[in-house]
Amino acid sequence: NEYNRAIEICIENLGAVHLFVATHNEESLHVLFSLMTKKGIKRNDPRLFTGQLLGMGDHITFATPSFTNTVKYVPYGPMDEGLFDYLVRRFEENLDLLERGEKEFSLRSSELKSRAAHFF
Repeated sequence: NEYNRAIEICIENLGAVHLFVATHNEESLHVLFSLMTKKGIKRNDPRLFTGQLLGMGDHITFATPSFTNTVKYVPYGPMDEGLFDYLVRRFEENLDLLERGEKEFSLRSSELKSRAAHFF
């Protein structure tokens, strides 16, 4: 996989580059986390971030803070300048999102219960 190879190259050169792994692909994140462990890269290394498109891959976003700095990103711009095409491509890449919906619902429920426990 070209994307995973690019992650490997960036991790090998982390002193010269900073890396933002924007993916909803769990396999790519496993590659990243394995390389971090192998290379002894700390979880909060300021040169390394992961992120997912807002509204997609929430189950990944909830899980990754324990491995790296994590963000949600929001594409911005006029729909007539490629933003719509970008969003359609992301949706096509994530057609299994519907299958993951149940998993995300379960994780969100657990997270809400965990947060609510602090108030009661």
